[in-house]
Amino acid sequence: MAEKNSRRQVLKGLAIGAAATAVPVRAATAATGPDHFSRASGVWALVSPYGKGAHLGFGWFLGGLSFDKGAAVLHLLTETGQRAHAALCYHRGQPRGMASTDYLDLVLMDGGQGDKRTDEELGRVLMRLAEVVRDNEGAVLNDRGLSGKLLTHAERLDRYGPEVL
Repeated sequence: MAEKNSRRQVLKGLAIGAAATAVPVRAATAATGPDHFSRASGVWALVSPYGKGAHLGFGWFLGGLSFDKGAAVLHLLTETGQRAHAALCYHRGQPRGMASTDYLDLVLMDGGQGDKRTDEELGRVLMRLAEVVRDNEGAVLNDRGLSGKLLTHAERLDRYGPEVL
């Protein structure tokens, strides 16, 4: 019963967070123009049918998704408050992420250099997300205009530096 209540609290918190950010998102879209909006909707199309608050397995939920510094960034969280961020980056034929698709890497942004041990359940969630992205990426990358806006992880590091990412 306690597990059911904590899950409800997480989902309630996500709903409150979504309601609280609805106005700023509209304001940000208006401020940055239609290109910002098309990138954001394209990013969500990559993970369809998942949406904000979706349970991804092993207690992980999709807390949000944003477009930042040349990557689509997945914001993941658990009922217990753990957080993780994974960047969807192009790999241009040389995948290096924890999971990858034909075109994209899912790079866990944990402050390491590929040398940190990753929680197995989180790794499995990222591999499942890669399967979902693989199913969507062909149409989404071309039809939603993301193909020219995503960078490789190495390009992001060169452009913004590891301390920013």
